[in-house]
Amino acid sequence: MKKTNSITIWLLTALRIVIGWHFLYEGLAKLANPNWSSSLYLMESKWLFSGFFHWLIGNSTTLHIVDFMNIWGLIIIGFCLFVGLFTRPAAISGALLLLLYYVANPPFVPSTIPSTSHFYILNYNLIEAIVLIVLASFRKEAFWGIQRLVAYWHEKRKDEKFPLQDNHEILESYDTSRRELIKNLAVLPLFGAAFFGMAKKRGWISFEEKNLASKTDAVSSASLLMESRSQ
Repeated sequence: MKKTNSITIWLLTALRIVIGWHFLYEGLAKLANPNWSSSLYLMESKWLFSGFFHWLIGNSTTLHIVDFMNIWGLIIIGFCLFVGLFTRPAAISGALLLLLYYVANPPFVPSTIPSTSHFYILNYNLIEAIVLIVLASFRKEAFWGIQRLVAYWHEKRKDEKFPLQDNHEILESYDTSRRELIKNLAVLPLFGAAFFGMAKKRGWISFEEKNLASKTDAVSSASLLMESRSQ
């Protein structure tokens, strides 16, 4: 199998990070909004499995479970994609979640929920789901991230059983290890800065911005139609 070149690795990593941050932000925004619920979105379902979706909101317990799984599913999937941990399972899970959003409210079915992401057959949910499926088709070596770093350390420990004898090879191996570590951990400062910015914006840090935390869920493709019941 042909080895992925460096430019492709960086591009795929960037794509994985931005989708991961999208999922993570959506999950944290819902978690911070005590009035958020998926009931309105499910109630609008008129296509496949609409009866099942309506049944879910008919009972407060099942609705609570759906909301809990939705919020924490977004958070866990987003975190794993953002830092590069369990990339393939996270990408597949994210694609399935987005496809459920699509089936519940496809763009070609009339809906009372306003949206600008509908393109008759396509919408942002379906497009992002396809992108995640493509990402899931790549091996972990195609991305920089925590998972690749752990795999590299594992291989390095195996190689230590047969130490190199040539000093030049030792120095070269050390330099490669340092570069590998920097590349795979480069996402962590970005994650910290992004999370801090979001927390400050939503009023989790600044009391002066406390009113931001009570706003309804941010509009985006993963939950563009999933609005607060309180609206």
